[in-house]
Amino acid sequence: MLRFHVLSFGFWLIWCCVYAPGAIAQDFTVPQNWLSTIVNTDSNLTRTQREGLASGTAHTLVGNVDLSTGSIGVLDAVTTASLASVLALQDYYSGNTTWRDQVLEGTLSKYSTQHPTYADGYQYGTWSPDTLHFGLAAYYAYRTYNDSTALQLSITNWQLAYASFMTTQRAEAGTLPGASNFTSNCSPKLAGGVFTQPPIGTDAEIATDSSGMMISLSGYLFNVTRNATYLDAAELAWHFMQENAYQPGNPILAGVDASDCAPLDTRIYTWNTGLYLQGTAVLASITGNDSYQTVLKDLVEVGANASWTSTEDGRITEYFTGSASEGISATFSAYKGLYIRALAEAARLNPGTPMADYIRSYITVQLHAITQSANTEGTNFYSTTWNGPPATSFDALGAIAALDVLNPTSSYLSAGGVSSTTIPTPSSTKAPSAGQTSVAPSKRSFVGVGGIVGGVVGGMAGCVAMALAMFFMRKRKRRSSAVDTSVDASGRMQPGMVDLQPFMLDRPSEIAVGRLYKGEAMASHTGNMSISAPISSQAPSAPVSDITTDALVAPARRGTNDEVEAVLSDFANRIQAMLHMRHRETDEQPPQYTAS
Repeated sequence: MLRFHVLSFGFWLIWCCVYAPGAIAQDFTVPQNWLSTIVNTDSNLTRTQREGLASGTAHTLVGNVDLSTGSIGVLDAVTTASLASVLALQDYYSGNTTWRDQVLEGTLSKYSTQHPTYADGYQYGTWSPDTLHFGLAAYYAYRTYNDSTALQLSITNWQLAYASFMTTQRAEAGTLPGASNFTSNCSPKLAGGVFTQPPIGTDAEIATDSSGMMISLSGYLFNVTRNATYLDAAELAWHFMQENAYQPGNPILAGVDASDCAPLDTRIYTWNTGLYLQGTAVLASITGNDSYQTVLKDLVEVGANASWTSTEDGRITEYFTGSASEGISATFSAYKGLYIRALAEAARLNPGTPMADYIRSYITVQLHAITQSANTEGTNFYSTTWNGPPATSFDALGAIAALDVLNPTSSYLSAGGVSSTTIPTPSSTKAPSAGQTSVAPSKRSFVGVGGIVGGVVGGMAGCVAMALAMFFMRKRKRRSSAVDTSVDASGRMQPGMVDLQPFMLDRPSEIAVGRLYKGEAMASHTGNMSISAPISSQAPSAPVSDITTDALVAPARRGTNDEVEAVLSDFANRIQAMLHMRHRETDEQPPQYTAS
């Protein structure tokens, strides 16, 4: 009689044959009103020209930096962190170290040692969004330059933000260190949220941007240190967002009232959605969990339907003049770059997928917007409004936002100027002109019924054929050999018998040795760096292990089970691996760097 787990394999196999082919048949479709813009942009701006625009804008930006602060007078903490981020990311994409000194010594070092007060006026470490933005900037610097000091700064800022992080224990107790007269009638639901600052009475906002960044920064640090505390924090923050801020098909709201878990700030901004999107992409890459991947896909498509995306040509229309009474700063106009940065990271972690192509199309539309409407031709001046008019003088905020578009788009073309993304040929349908009013076409991807039916039927036929083939191959193999040659007499695996799965890496020097899953051991290759773990007063109790050797555990030897069990087990595993591989192709490694 078949064992229970074998029967479960059978049911799962049926699901694979019926559901999975239909799911794979679904796809991201580039909206028709983007296509002409994309084709024209790809034909008019070669890779060399794009790299020149990005480099020139960065040189002009750095030329305006105040050496005493590592920032520019109009920049707040978020955009100062973005200053370091866009420079580090430009080097990351180009394979250069041009901005190493400015990033490490000019901006991040000044921030970590002098604690300057930027245009927003918040003191060092008191406002969690600022802290986490600098934590991410430091991580990007570490990833690009392999600098241990930058990694330590990233960890330090994580620890600072952790003071405002609602752990499970804090949520159950209904308190937070530093809080004053704070009570909540929904305290258990707050686990995973990050307060903008310790709550005082009814002033108790949990920021969705901070919570989103807690996911991504924790995930990045877990990927480097292998400390499970970081992964636990990332997953807890993700579940907070999932329960309190995420609704499928909708952008993320700005804030949650910790007193009653109701929306506190219902305004819609690009960056709140982007930062949760980035965190979700990082978690999906680390864990291989399809639940994260499903939410990621939805968040990517949300941008095409959101109020900040023009129904005419897909450009981002978000812009702020500043209103002190509404708590809105003109610096917010540069924050749409955070959204583009998050999308670019999601594409990087999912190379060669329809979702990555869709993201590249969207960012290419923004490239057209900034070069045609925000830039004064012949200059490195960019306006923060991508609808125009163009900047007539240097605008630091506009330059930073523009670099978030210019940096990744250089890699979208080959050296010969050919697009690396396959774009469908535009149909004869004309997009509405600026003066016309029309109903925006649906930007969700739909697959014809025939395609779905064909995919399901074909998939089922393929499943049956593969199962039968495996069955007869196994019978033939067992007749020819009664010994399992994959295991020697001592029970150890023979070389070449382990089927390794790819996973995403961020370190330039790391070597992929197995798929990255929670709880699996893997060398972190941190060399001689001295990296502090989360300090005990701030981080929850968790074992910290420094993994210095690759640990690859061989699977247990298969017994003499019947043929049906063997086929179901092997076939289900192979189907599951193929489904995961759809979203988990090997990540491109950044170029190698030499210390200067």
